[in-house]
Amino acid sequence: MTKTAKLNLTFLILVIFSIGGSYAYALLTNGMELPIYADLLVAQLLILLPAWGYTKKEHINLYKEIRHRRLRFGALLCLVGITLLSMPLLSFLNLFSSLFVPNAAAGLAEQMTGGPGWMNILFLAVIPAFSEEFVFRGVFFHGYRSHGFWKAALMSGLIFGLMHLNFNQFSYGFALGVIFAAVVEASGSIYASMAIHFLINFQSAQAINALTSLTASGVEEEGMLEISGAFQQTYLVTTVIVVGIVAIVTTALVVVLVKLLAKLCDREDYFAWVLNGGEKKALQKRGTSRLIDPFFIGGAAICILFMVSRLLI
Repeated sequence: MTKTAKLNLTFLILVIFSIGGSYAYALLTNGMELPIYADLLVAQLLILLPAWGYTKKEHINLYKEIRHRRLRFGALLCLVGITLLSMPLLSFLNLFSSLFVPNAAAGLAEQMTGGPGWMNILFLAVIPAFSEEFVFRGVFFHGYRSHGFWKAALMSGLIFGLMHLNFNQFSYGFALGVIFAAVVEASGSIYASMAIHFLINFQSAQAINALTSLTASGVEEEGMLEISGAFQQTYLVTTVIVVGIVAIVTTALVVVLVKLLAKLCDREDYFAWVLNGGEKKALQKRGTSRLIDPFFIGGAAICILFMVSRLLI
């Protein structure tokens, strides 16, 4: 079995383990009033364990094989800029998908509202930034990297989106996965994607904390929901169009900043060679194994069927 086939098999196992494990967890805790943080922790463990098992079985030395060079201060500032400029694209994809399917993130935010602020940050921003980047950019992106940057970025981004197991988060999860892969490639460090992942989720955690403060200060929740619902019914489509136009401009600036990141990390020539097709020509001469196989198709099909079933229930 080739390395790619083993990686795709790991994806299939990851899907089965995550979905099956979530149902088993629900059965074991049936009738128990556990905090949402327990659910979030279990979800992260169900993702981590199959990926960790793959690295052990294949004797993968994470220190050597996953790029983790330290980032300079200028590179960190660049990552902050990439984060801020990525937000309109993510907002557009979130709003656009919300026209057709439920907003999954809103449901999670509602469950976390009222919880301790530091717990929201820990379980929504800190833990996922490390665990999910280890799995999706560490194991999968680096594992597919022998097929070339673009294929590795798209495959790892697709898996990242699918593993959210709902169409709403898949829409922007896929885009985020590609951006995360790009900053890893440009910087030569998985710490870059961890930093952006943390900053994006930190904003969400802070929004939940702000809503908690408003609720605690006596703001009527029903009135807020009523205003929000009226706004969505009247202006949502217009908002999607406006945010989409802004996203085109800011996404172009993200590309500029990713290239600047490569320059700040002394990888400008290498990154330009990758983007301009130099790597693709080299891979064509060398030849690579098949990227899409029954294992990957099976994993993707299970994810899609699960997402469809959630819409029908």
